[in-house]
Formats: sequence, C-alpha cells, structure tokens
Amino acid sequence: MAAKKLGEFATPNDDYLRAPITQPTVTAENYEIKPNFLSLVQQNQFGGSASEDAGMHLNTFTEICEMMRIKDVNPDAVKLRLFPFSLRGKAKDWLLALPKGTITSWDNCCNIFMTKFFPPAKTMQLRSNITGFRQEDREPLALAWERMKEAVRNCPNHGMEEWLILHLFYHALNPMSKSMLDTAAGGTFMGKEIEIAKKLLNDMQDNHSQWHVERSSTKKVNSVTEERNEDLTAKVDELIGIIKGKEEIQVNAITNAKVEEIDFVARNFNPAWKSQSYGLNYQKPYPNHAGVPNNFNNGGNNGNRQSLEDSLKTFMQSQTEHNNLVVKLTENHEAVIG
Repeated sequence: MAAKKLGEFATPNDDYLRAPITQPTVTAENYEIKPNFLSLVQQNQFGGSASEDAGMHLNTFTEICEMMRIKDVNPDAVKLRLFPFSLRGKAKDWLLALPKGTITSWDNCCNIFMTKFFPPAKTMQLRSNITGFRQEDREPLALAWERMKEAVRNCPNHGMEEWLILHLFYHALNPMSKSMLDTAAGGTFMGKEIEIAKKLLNDMQDNHSQWHVERSSTKKVNSVTEERNEDLTAKVDELIGIIKGKEEIQVNAITNAKVEEIDFVARNFNPAWKSQSYGLNYQKPYPNHAGVPNNFNNGGNNGNRQSLEDSLKTFMQSQTEHNNLVVKLTENHEAVIG
C-alpha cells in the first residue's frame, strides 16, 4: 500500500474517521429507523452539564428505543446506532473524542457513559442513601419501601444486587414493621425468594396508596375547620380590642368601618347572619348631636359597646358549633361509605 503524501485526502476507512462505536453485525438484509423515532431521540438530548441527570437520560433513551422493534435486528444494535443522536454539546464532543472502537456493546456504552457523567463522588453520596437507609418515625412500611426504591433509582450504578438491597431494607425497619412483614410473608421474610419478596412489598405499597387517599379526607376537613375557627377568633379578638382600646373614636367612624367589617366576616362564614338572633341584638348608636362629643365615654354608648361584644361572642360560639357539626357529619358519612 502506497504511503500517503502530505495534503492527500484521507479515505473513509482511515483512522481519521471518528468512529468510537463499533456497530454490531446486523443479519437483516434491509431495515429502516423511522424518522419520527430519530426526532424523538433528538428532542431528549443530553448535554453533559452538572444540572443534568445522566441516569435519567439513559432511562429515557432506553424507553424510546424499546418502542421500536425491527425484525431480525438486535435491539442493542438499534440503541448503539441512535445513541450519538441523543447527545449534544460537551457530551457529543466527549463521545467523538474517544478512540476508534472504544465502545463495542450497549452495556459497555452505558458503563463508559456513566463513568464520565456520573462521577464517583456523586455515586458514593447516593449509594450511602441506600446503605444507610432507616425507617422514619411513624412512617408506614409501604412508604418506607417507596422511599427505598426511589433511592435505588437515583443511583443507577450502585453496583448492589437485589438480595443485598432487600437485606438492607429489612434490617432498617423498626420491630413493628419487621413483625408485620414476617406475618405477611407467612414466616420469615428474609427466607423468601427475591421475586416473591419484591412482589409482597410492591403489593403492600399499592394497597396503602389506594386506602391512604380515602382516609385523608377527614383529616383535611378537620384542618380546614380548625383554620376557619382560628381566623374567625383572631378577627373577633381584633375587633374587640379596637373597641376597648380606642375610647376617643367617634361612633360614626365605627359604624361605617368596623361594623361593616363585622358584617363581612359574618356573611363570609355564615350567610344567615342577618336572620339569626345574635344579629338582631346589635343596635346602631344614636347619631351625633351638635356640640355633644359622640364617643364611648357616654353612658348609652357603653351599652352599645357591651351589646356588640356579646353579639360577637355569641356569633363565634354559634359558628364553632356549626363547624363541629360539619366535621361530625363528614366523619359519619365516610364511616358509612367505608
């Protein structure tokens, strides 16, 4: 073979051609990767920045490739052909900078990719979330298993086998959860096969998620009722404080401002405010006469102030009883449904 001269163009078979991936042999005589799949891969590209998740990129890329099946073509061959199109920027430059033939299989590609973009320090940090897993106080068994699975997903290259993960999870549980798990397994949980043990935990998680939503409704009603009572009490206390603390405020100003605020609060929490007895107990003060300071130092106005305080206290008590009745009816309704 004649030596090439300076300035002579290289042929496609030369080492100058960047081909870090050795494509596997395909037995199919003719096959096609449809453009819509290629477009979908390019829409989910990985750039190699610190904010991007390399493991999540591989999961997404694999899911896209699994949707496409070509007769007589190994799925790993399709992944290797599409993988360069899933990268951009620094990640694409890294791939093209690899020596020719560095990647020979899909598993080899995943290992090299994760080693580059999932550094050991981050791996150790996320791996410690698995090895140091502990069930939290009052945490249900099903939610603890869900949290463990999330820790495993966040560290795709943890390098631990499934039996070890189950072992770490079981010994991280409190005694009550261990006893519950052993009872559900019909003996010793750690004596079960891996697939049976995982199915048992997944079934418990699914069952908990179905019942947890229904039981949370009562707690939500109680929470809303308590918040309303607290807001109502704070508003009434504020109004009473204003009435007691400002003896020099004119009655007309109170009538036009604070009484309207009281009426707004009452209508907001109880539309029947005007029709109930405590609403009728309140009487507006007498109009201001010329030359007479109309304030709360007058004897008649003191009676009006006392009447207003009594009305507010009666209203607050009535509203609290009404809210408690709503909670009790809700609990009875859920008990009938359950």
